[in-house]
Amino acid sequence: MEGEILQEVQAKKKREMERAKERENKTRELWEALKMSEGLEKMTIGKETTKAKNRTSIPLKELRIVLLGHRGAGKTAAGNTILGSEAFPIKMSVQSIKKEGCIAQRHVTVIRASDWEKEQLLMDTPELTKQELMLSLSMCPPGPHAIVVVVSVLLKFTEASRRAVQEHLELLSEKAWKHCMVLFTCEEWLGDLTIEQYIESEGKPLQWLIEQCGNRYHVLNYKNRKGSSQVPELLQKIEYMVTGYGGIHYQLGSDTISKLENLRKMETERAGERRTAVDKHRQELKAKLKQRN
Repeated sequence: MEGEILQEVQAKKKREMERAKERENKTRELWEALKMSEGLEKMTIGKETTKAKNRTSIPLKELRIVLLGHRGAGKTAAGNTILGSEAFPIKMSVQSIKKEGCIAQRHVTVIRASDWEKEQLLMDTPELTKQELMLSLSMCPPGPHAIVVVVSVLLKFTEASRRAVQEHLELLSEKAWKHCMVLFTCEEWLGDLTIEQYIESEGKPLQWLIEQCGNRYHVLNYKNRKGSSQVPELLQKIEYMVTGYGGIHYQLGSDTISKLENLRKMETERAGERRTAVDKHRQELKAKLKQRN
């Protein structure tokens, strides 16, 4: 019986390695197609088919990136790695945070979006978090070049994880997927495994996410930061992706942005009024205690 189990495990691993190799080749072909998009009649990216005539891979002087993901996925570390500094604070924040830097001869803007709890569905996400997620896309006008879904290889990516990502992404709109790619963190934990082997072994929920993002993904190794080409390669992939869509960035409708900004302003004002009322109440209590003494 042990021999049969061992054979089954070995056969499963062999199938996963074969699929991993296929995915690696497919991904390489995708980036090559995007890189050499000029002169191609057409190319398929995920579910989208776009014309590529007269399209050139001109290096962008500016890149705008929004990092999305659940709490603990590694958005802060990813943002700091991309910018090459401790730009983002480690402390948790409900609000989305914007930081900028000059990386690989490009002006790079990175937004660390407000996060949801792991496996938390949209219906359970606080309204403030939803608003901050949507507002994060308006923090780098005229809109981000890439919406990057951060996934840690240290955490199991379950069906609930998949549903949470899908619901929060589609809160932004269906068209958001067209501008998405997956960024894996903590590659050093995988040892000798390739990221493709990890994707195939993790199962259908993660594979669905990769396919939904047009098989566009990258991986960061935090132990190999200095002298590494991983960040320039990430920026180049984003550049190729943008070129593949004719240089079009993601953009929320002006009406949606205006509505969200008004909601945020109203909530900030109400919060200020509430703080003022609380402070006044405290002062009155202190004055009464002082009179008694």
